[in-house]
Amino acid sequence: MKYKNAIILTGKDILIVFICFFMFMFLSGGGTQNVLAAEDEVTITLDANGGEAVEPVVYKKIQSKIGILPETTRTGYVFNGWWTKNGGTSSSDSAWGGIVKFNDTSLPSSDTTYYARWTEDKAENNKQDTYFYGKTDEKVDSVTYNYGYISDSTARGITYNYGHIEKASAGTYNYGYIDCLIPGSRTLTYNYGKITDSQNKITYNYGTIEKNNASVDTNYSIIENNTGTINRYSSDATLNENSGTINTLSKGSVRKNTGKINDVNDKNVTIYNYAGGTVGKSNDAWGVRACTVWNMGGIVQGYSSYADNVKVYNFEGGTVSNLRKGSVIYNLGGTVTDSSTAQVINCYKVNINSSFVETWNNKFIINPDTGEVWLPEGETGTFTVKDGTPQLYVTGATLTKQSDTAIYAV
Repeated sequence: MKYKNAIILTGKDILIVFICFFMFMFLSGGGTQNVLAAEDEVTITLDANGGEAVEPVVYKKIQSKIGILPETTRTGYVFNGWWTKNGGTSSSDSAWGGIVKFNDTSLPSSDTTYYARWTEDKAENNKQDTYFYGKTDEKVDSVTYNYGYISDSTARGITYNYGHIEKASAGTYNYGYIDCLIPGSRTLTYNYGKITDSQNKITYNYGTIEKNNASVDTNYSIIENNTGTINRYSSDATLNENSGTINTLSKGSVRKNTGKINDVNDKNVTIYNYAGGTVGKSNDAWGVRACTVWNMGGIVQGYSSYADNVKVYNFEGGTVSNLRKGSVIYNLGGTVTDSSTAQVINCYKVNINSSFVETWNNKFIINPDTGEVWLPEGETGTFTVKDGTPQLYVTGATLTKQSDTAIYAV
């Protein structure tokens, strides 16, 4: 284990290891964000049309599509989605303009109002038909277009779902809400809406899957947690947790990986890899390339000359092997093997009481879990102390104070 300690002292007392909470928030994305001016935003007002009120939704104009909109309720009625016109009591689709298709309808260029459409919950409206706007607890087998509420559609897949299905097994297009996509021999081809629990294969995901327990061929949008298999993850969105398998990660980031990510190749990809997690394949040329990995106890492995341009922060418990020229490994207490042509940089651990520090510069490396502070060998890091901090001293390194300032360099 090739790392060193630089212990900062006040007088004779060794200070306890702590890191400012705000620094953790900064590195994990909780720092100051750029705020777009109002003219760069579009406000979608949702007129509940007699139903429970819904807050407006604000989109940035850089977004191209309307995302998932919330459902609303009205006693004695079935919600039929959000429409572009207020059709009043008309049952004609044309009177309502068009239904808003999540992740498919283009974002308007200016502030717009969408309207909730309702169908009265009564027997004559709840009979199964090709176009269904009512509510049924029966297992449906004759609905092609669903705008209403269906408890069970597993007997026959829904071609177009714009409404709410509690339990589904297959279909062609989902633009609405599915609580559970159960296992089956058939698949859901396109998901643009919201699926809470997916246990069946999805070919293309453009919507939101809260939990994927099965397989997704190609993901272009949001999967919050994956315990199944994603063949290709091609979304800028962050995957919160992967304990399953991602065969190809070409965009986005993974906040916590304890599963397998086989193929990575994008300089904008960041992966936080934990014990049990593996990034790259030791027997596949198309493995880990051109990405950033915070290795918190997992395995990062390359193959041959293809494992290049990878940046790894390798903390204690982590293992890195077979990375090649162009890759940089920051040794923070982990193990590095068979990476002779990669640049390995040993780091100093800096112990300092967080109550003294106002800001750190970007030369320091901070463990996002423990808050430990490290400084790469050969670098000079600076930090600003808070008002009233006593004179600081150092052992194991050189500490200098810029005269008449609160800035130290180590």
